[in-house]
Amino acid sequence: MLNRPSSRADTALKSIPDKVPNSNVTLIPCDLGDFSSVKAAAKEIQLKYKEKGLDVLVNNAGIMETPDIASVDGFGLAMQTNHLSHFLLTKELVPL
Repeated sequence: MLNRPSSRADTALKSIPDKVPNSNVTLIPCDLGDFSSVKAAAKEIQLKYKEKGLDVLVNNAGIMETPDIASVDGFGLAMQTNHLSHFLLTKELVPL
């Protein structure tokens, strides 16, 4: 599970075993508003799962109704969070 570090992410992670017994979920920090964070998360996934591989990737994060501000990478924050970082993450994980 990729998420920005937050209490909401911690709560979600803790709730999964109640809903899915015997699940094995790991939280990997990833801020979609920062390409360097996306690349670091992808690298961590590649190292952790290089033997097992990756069967499914669901890109389901997004933001809306945010001020028109730029990300640290110079793109519109919503555009980067909702689209560009999803493409980057997928590209980085294709080798798995």
